[in-house]
Amino acid sequence: PASIDSCKIGGILANNASGMCCGVAENSYKTLEELRLVFADGTILDTGDDASRRAFREKHPEIIGGLEDLRRQVMAAPELEA
Repeated sequence: PASIDSCKIGGILANNASGMCCGVAENSYKTLEELRLVFADGTILDTGDDASRRAFREKHPEIIGGLEDLRRQVMAAPELEA
């Protein structure tokens, strides 16, 4: 609420924001179903579209690999799990 006039979606997701009235039941992670992302190279990833996800995985294996490594690290450290 204090930052609602200047917040951006990246910060909202990075902080798992939920607002003053939502608590943890309706935070960003639990209410977001899919995203359409545009990367610096112009690649568009629509997380709700199977073909888009497949194409992104083929074109950007380094990003996918990095995300999978981060996931493994979080899963191996119970204190980091949500």
